[in-house]
Amino acid sequence: MIGTVVQTAGDPPQGEISSKLVDLMYAQLRRHAKPLDPADLWFSASDAHNLCPRLFALAVRHGIAIRKAPNPELLWIFAVGTGYHYALQNDLLPSLGTLLQGGWQRISKDGLIVEVHTGTTGGPWTEEGRGWGPKPEGDYWKFMEPKGRIPYCRFVGKWDGVLVWPDGASEVLEIKSIREDQFPSVNPLAGGRPKADHVLQVQAYLWMSGLERGRLLYVAKGSDKMRRVLAEHVVVRDEAAIKRLEVSLAECGAAVGRMVRAKAEADLSRSGLSEQGVADREAIAQAIMEKSMPERPAVCRIKSDPRARKCDLRDICFPPKPKKDKPAKVEKGAEQPA
Repeated sequence: MIGTVVQTAGDPPQGEISSKLVDLMYAQLRRHAKPLDPADLWFSASDAHNLCPRLFALAVRHGIAIRKAPNPELLWIFAVGTGYHYALQNDLLPSLGTLLQGGWQRISKDGLIVEVHTGTTGGPWTEEGRGWGPKPEGDYWKFMEPKGRIPYCRFVGKWDGVLVWPDGASEVLEIKSIREDQFPSVNPLAGGRPKADHVLQVQAYLWMSGLERGRLLYVAKGSDKMRRVLAEHVVVRDEAAIKRLEVSLAECGAAVGRMVRAKAEADLSRSGLSEQGVADREAIAQAIMEKSMPERPAVCRIKSDPRARKCDLRDICFPPKPKKDKPAKVEKGAEQPA
């Protein structure tokens, strides 16, 4: 009997095979992309690398979303990355004293926000009430990311915190989770470099915060060796890069404005106020909007360019060429037309 008990205890538990929970989460993670609303358009710092006047003009012209709806697998990746952010911002970095600074909200045992410390420090474009400061004394504090807003170019962004070192130097913190197999490409100990898109994003946060330095912290997902999964890069403020970003934002905003006006004019031409037929009015409407369409950027001249391949509006930007009618084949022995 003892032997039977021992043998049974070592067997894996038997139970019903089910994917009920996974199926529910998969369904919950489905999202639908929202069409671009020009009246409520703010450009995001996380998309600073993707600013393209033609992209935004196309979205306005066709009344579609800038981005395709992310699939459940991609949203799962985002959710896991958020978990790494949460652990660093609320557990690991706060254990180092006043190094990590941001906003803080106190959560009751019932999950209610009972107190908020927004931080007293901010930059020229830090949103009111979204600055940074050290974590207050006591328990149940949850980290709030600093946020910037530049109204004149409708530019917004949230960064992952501010590091205030013992000597008083302050740095924007930006955390990026990355697949373990891609980690060597960004690990300086392996000759890796930070991704250009991420560096530009940090430049946007330096602009908003007014700080001179940022720190990119990469976290490799899936490994339990801390020194093998963390890599950091210092990013120094680059005024030329910030100026180029400002110019790109202005160009995108102007492109949206021109297309909004062109679309209104096109809609008027479709209204039947003119004497042309329906087909003619539609052709005129399309010509009006096409006249306001920006050219493709130099890095997207052809559909196979690297940046073009990543664009969600690629097929609209590069429409298929109309097929030419092939001459009908004449069977052998058939009479040729006179």
